Amino acid sequence: MSWASWLRANAKAGDRLVFVGLGDDNLRGCIERGDDFLYLDHGYWQRESLYRCIVGETHLTRVVDRPADRLGKAKLAPAKRGGRHVVVIPPSGLVEQLYRAHLWLPTTLQRLAESTDRPVVTKQKDGRTMRDACNGAHAVVTFGSVAGVEAAMLGYPVFAGPICPTRPISAGRLEDIETPAEADREAWLRSLSYAQWTLDEIERLNLREYDYSCA
Repeated sequence: MSWASWLRANAKAGDRLVFVGLGDDNLRGCIERGDDFLYLDHGYWQRESLYRCIVGETHLTRVVDRPADRLGKAKLAPAKRGGRHVVVIPPSGLVEQLYRAHLWLPTTLQRLAESTDRPVVTKQKDGRTMRDACNGAHAVVTFGSVAGVEAAMLGYPVFAGPICPTRPISAGRLEDIETPAEADREAWLRSLSYAQWTLDEIERLNLREYDYSCA
């Protein structure tokens, strides 16, 4: 049984709707109405063993106050400054459809062209790792990708879109691309660690009342 099939069969949340992945046509309506639903998908790190459980959206876009006991192998590299190019991570096709974000990439490239003379590299799914794509980068720009989490953990400033898990530590507006703001990555990372769980833990969670806690 695949992880997605397991979650669909075992994630019981009472009256709460549960979505696994982005493929359900009903997900957009729930987001737009602000419904109380749960979204399950791969986690933010250790992605083959941890699965995120998010309330009312597809990513955790705020900081919840949590301890550091669930960080596991997650490490924060020192902040990197002095790079040259800007890496842009566009939304996937499914994310474009879900959030009506078809114009995000051309609009973002235009805004960057008006704000900086730096080379801009659009990250495609071409086999390169985020570490390779970001090597020597000044900053990363993303609509709402887990790759933005990896970039932030590697120490690069991330200019985050509205649904991005890096939104709480966003480096600012695109117009401020030359002067990225710094944020508290420690509290942010602890927060994300309480939004992802093993399959065994998900089976034991009280999903009827779940709000980023194992209680």
